[in-house]
Amino acid sequence: MKIVIGGSYHYPNWNEIKKIMTGLKEVGHEILMPAGDEPIDANADFVKFAGEENISTADIEQQFLHYACEEADALVIVDGGGYLGQAITIELCKAALVNLTNYRRFRIYFTEQPMVFHELDKGQECSLLFADGKKVKFLGPDELCKALQQNGLKITQEKYDELYPHHWKLYEIYHQYPGLFQIGIDELYEPEKIGELPTIPGTGNGRQIF
Repeated sequence: MKIVIGGSYHYPNWNEIKKIMTGLKEVGHEILMPAGDEPIDANADFVKFAGEENISTADIEQQFLHYACEEADALVIVDGGGYLGQAITIELCKAALVNLTNYRRFRIYFTEQPMVFHELDKGQECSLLFADGKKVKFLGPDELCKALQQNGLKITQEKYDELYPHHWKLYEIYHQYPGLFQIGIDELYEPEKIGELPTIPGTGNGRQIF
Protein backbone atom coordinates (compact mmCIF):
# COMPACT_ATOMS: atom_id res chain seq x y z
CA MET A 1 0.00 0.00 0.00
CA LYS A 2 1.02 3.60 -0.57
CA ILE A 3 0.75 5.49 2.73
CA VAL A 4 0.92 9.14 3.80
CA ILE A 5 1.76 9.70 7.46
CA GLY A 6 0.52 12.94 9.01
CA GLY A 7 0.48 14.56 12.41
CA SER A 8 2.99 16.79 14.14
CA TYR A 9 6.51 16.25 12.81
CA HIS A 10 7.89 17.99 15.91
CA TYR A 11 9.44 16.14 18.83
CA PRO A 12 8.29 14.10 20.69
CA ASN A 13 5.63 13.10 18.14
CA TRP A 14 8.29 12.70 15.46
CA ASN A 15 9.81 9.80 17.41
CA GLU A 16 6.51 7.90 17.17
CA ILE A 17 6.10 8.77 13.49
CA LYS A 18 9.62 7.47 12.74
CA LYS A 19 8.91 4.24 14.64
CA ILE A 20 5.64 3.69 12.74
CA MET A 21 7.21 4.65 9.41
CA THR A 22 10.01 2.09 9.94
CA GLY A 23 7.55 -0.63 10.94
CA LEU A 24 5.27 -0.04 7.95
CA LYS A 25 8.21 -0.10 5.53
CA GLU A 26 9.38 -3.41 7.01
CA VAL A 27 6.10 -5.10 6.08
CA GLY A 28 6.23 -3.76 2.53
CA HIS A 29 4.31 -0.47 2.52
CA GLU A 30 5.55 2.53 0.52
CA ILE A 31 5.66 5.81 2.46
CA LEU A 32 4.87 8.82 0.25
CA MET A 33 5.22 11.39 3.04
CA PRO A 34 7.03 12.48 5.17
CA ALA A 35 9.64 13.18 2.55
CA GLY A 36 12.61 11.87 4.54
CA ASP A 37 13.77 9.74 7.44
CA GLU A 38 14.91 12.70 9.56
CA PRO A 39 13.72 16.32 9.64
CA ILE A 40 16.22 19.11 9.04
CA ASP A 41 15.05 20.88 12.20
CA ALA A 42 12.23 19.35 14.22
CA ASN A 43 12.11 22.50 16.38
CA ALA A 44 11.30 24.81 13.46
CA ASP A 45 7.83 26.31 13.19
CA PHE A 46 7.27 24.25 10.03
CA VAL A 47 9.29 21.04 9.78
CA LYS A 48 11.05 20.36 6.49
CA PHE A 49 13.17 17.52 5.14
CA ALA A 50 16.21 17.37 2.87
CA GLY A 51 15.26 18.66 -0.57
CA GLU A 52 12.46 20.86 0.77
CA GLU A 53 14.66 23.76 1.93
CA ASN A 54 13.63 26.05 -0.92
CA ILE A 55 10.03 24.88 -1.22
CA SER A 56 7.36 27.10 0.34
CA THR A 57 5.21 25.93 3.23
CA ALA A 58 2.10 26.29 1.08
CA ASP A 59 3.58 24.10 -1.67
CA ILE A 60 4.58 21.38 0.82
CA GLU A 61 1.09 21.39 2.31
CA GLN A 62 -0.39 21.16 -1.19
CA GLN A 63 1.91 18.24 -1.98
CA PHE A 64 0.78 16.50 1.23
CA LEU A 65 -2.86 16.84 0.20
CA HIS A 66 -2.08 15.69 -3.33
CA TYR A 67 -0.40 12.50 -2.13
CA ALA A 68 -3.07 11.85 0.52
CA CYS A 69 -6.10 12.48 -1.66
CA GLU A 70 -4.85 11.51 -5.13
CA GLU A 71 -2.32 8.71 -4.74
CA ALA A 72 -2.32 7.11 -1.28
CA ASP A 73 -4.18 3.98 -0.29
CA ALA A 74 -4.14 5.15 3.33
CA LEU A 75 -3.65 8.30 5.38
CA VAL A 76 -2.26 7.56 8.86
CA ILE A 77 -2.56 10.31 11.48
CA VAL A 78 -0.11 9.85 14.35
CA ASP A 79 -1.87 11.80 17.10
CA GLY A 80 0.17 11.11 20.21
CA GLY A 81 -1.96 11.85 23.27
CA GLY A 82 -4.88 12.44 20.90
CA TYR A 83 -3.42 15.76 19.74
CA LEU A 84 -4.52 17.15 16.36
CA GLY A 85 -2.75 20.28 15.17
CA GLN A 86 -4.41 23.05 13.21
CA ALA A 87 -2.97 22.12 9.81
CA ILE A 88 -3.74 18.40 10.00
CA THR A 89 -7.27 19.08 11.27
CA ILE A 90 -8.07 21.14 8.19
CA GLU A 91 -6.34 18.62 5.91
CA LEU A 92 -8.40 15.82 7.47
CA CYS A 93 -11.63 17.65 6.67
CA LYS A 94 -10.52 17.88 3.03
CA ALA A 95 -9.54 14.20 2.97
CA ALA A 96 -12.93 13.24 4.41
CA LEU A 97 -14.69 15.29 1.75
CA VAL A 98 -12.86 13.38 -0.98
CA ASN A 99 -13.98 10.08 0.59
CA LEU A 100 -17.61 11.17 0.81
CA THR A 101 -17.89 12.28 -2.81
CA ASN A 102 -17.93 10.08 -5.91
CA TYR A 103 -14.26 10.91 -6.51
CA ARG A 104 -12.19 8.21 -4.75
CA ARG A 105 -11.77 6.40 -1.43
CA PHE A 106 -8.78 5.63 0.75
CA ARG A 107 -8.33 4.53 4.34
CA ILE A 108 -7.95 7.11 7.13
CA TYR A 109 -6.43 5.94 10.40
CA PHE A 110 -5.81 7.63 13.76
CA THR A 111 -3.24 5.97 16.00
CA GLU A 112 -5.30 7.18 18.99
CA GLN A 113 -8.79 8.55 19.36
CA PRO A 114 -8.48 12.33 18.95
CA MET A 115 -8.65 14.24 22.21
CA VAL A 116 -11.25 16.58 20.74
CA PHE A 117 -13.65 13.63 20.34
CA HIS A 118 -13.34 12.88 24.05
CA GLU A 119 -14.02 16.50 24.96
CA LEU A 120 -16.99 16.84 22.62
CA ASP A 121 -18.43 13.66 24.15
CA LYS A 122 -18.73 15.61 27.40
CA GLY A 123 -21.14 18.11 25.87
CA GLN A 124 -24.87 18.38 26.45
CA GLU A 125 -26.99 15.76 24.68
CA CYS A 126 -29.74 16.73 22.27
CA SER A 127 -32.47 14.58 20.70
CA LEU A 128 -30.62 13.97 17.41
CA LEU A 129 -28.85 10.68 16.73
CA PHE A 130 -25.75 9.94 14.71
CA ALA A 131 -25.74 7.02 12.27
CA ASP A 132 -23.82 4.91 14.79
CA GLY A 133 -26.63 5.34 17.33
CA LYS A 134 -24.79 7.87 19.48
CA LYS A 135 -26.68 10.93 20.67
CA VAL A 136 -25.44 14.23 19.29
CA LYS A 137 -23.69 16.39 21.87
CA PHE A 138 -22.64 20.02 21.69
CA LEU A 139 -19.82 21.92 23.36
CA GLY A 140 -19.18 25.53 22.49
CA PRO A 141 -15.80 26.81 21.26
CA ASP A 142 -15.02 28.65 24.50
CA GLU A 143 -15.52 25.59 26.69
CA LEU A 144 -13.82 23.25 24.24
CA CYS A 145 -10.82 25.55 23.84
CA LYS A 146 -10.32 25.69 27.61
CA ALA A 147 -10.55 21.90 27.87
CA LEU A 148 -8.05 21.38 25.08
CA GLN A 149 -5.68 24.01 26.49
CA GLN A 150 -5.70 22.11 29.78
CA ASN A 151 -4.65 19.04 27.80
CA GLY A 152 -1.75 20.80 26.13
CA LEU A 153 -3.23 22.59 23.11
CA LYS A 154 -1.18 25.74 22.52
CA ILE A 155 -3.62 28.04 20.78
CA THR A 156 -5.36 31.30 21.56
CA GLN A 157 -9.12 31.55 21.87
CA GLU A 158 -9.19 33.78 18.79
CA LYS A 159 -7.34 31.17 16.71
CA TYR A 160 -9.44 28.35 18.14
CA ASP A 161 -12.66 30.08 17.10
CA GLU A 162 -11.46 29.54 13.52
CA LEU A 163 -10.55 25.90 14.18
CA TYR A 164 -13.68 24.88 16.10
CA PRO A 165 -15.91 24.29 13.03
CA HIS A 166 -13.28 21.88 11.65
CA HIS A 167 -13.07 19.95 14.93
CA TRP A 168 -16.84 19.74 15.09
CA LYS A 169 -17.05 18.59 11.45
CA LEU A 170 -14.53 15.78 12.09
CA TYR A 171 -16.48 14.67 15.16
CA GLU A 172 -19.72 14.76 13.21
CA ILE A 173 -18.28 12.76 10.29
CA TYR A 174 -16.77 10.21 12.68
CA HIS A 175 -20.20 9.34 14.04
CA GLN A 176 -22.33 10.02 10.96
CA TYR A 177 -20.26 7.84 8.64
CA PRO A 178 -18.94 4.85 10.63
CA GLY A 179 -16.08 3.16 8.83
CA LEU A 180 -14.61 6.29 7.27
CA PHE A 181 -12.18 6.92 10.14
CA GLN A 182 -10.49 4.01 11.91
CA ILE A 183 -8.84 4.12 15.34
CA GLY A 184 -5.66 2.04 15.55
CA ILE A 185 -3.33 0.78 12.82
CA ASP A 186 -2.69 -2.83 13.87
CA GLU A 187 -4.08 -4.19 10.60
CA LEU A 188 -1.46 -2.28 8.61
CA TYR A 189 1.24 -4.49 10.09
CA GLU A 190 -0.48 -7.53 8.54
CA PRO A 191 -1.20 -6.23 5.03
CA GLU A 192 -2.22 -9.66 3.75
CA LYS A 193 -5.27 -9.48 6.03
CA ILE A 194 -6.49 -6.07 4.85
CA GLY A 195 -9.76 -6.51 2.98
CA GLU A 196 -11.86 -4.30 0.76
CA LEU A 197 -12.84 -0.84 1.93
CA PRO A 198 -16.16 -1.02 3.78
CA THR A 199 -19.22 0.73 2.42
CA ILE A 200 -19.89 3.84 4.49
CA PRO A 201 -23.37 3.61 6.08
CA GLY A 202 -25.63 6.46 5.04
CA THR A 203 -23.95 7.07 1.70
CA GLY A 204 -25.75 4.54 -0.50
CA ASN A 205 -23.00 3.29 -2.80
CA GLY A 206 -20.36 4.42 -0.30
CA ARG A 207 -20.04 7.93 -1.68
CA GLN A 208 -22.02 11.07 -1.23
CA ILE A 209 -21.52 14.82 -1.53
CA PHE A 210 -22.37 16.51 1.78
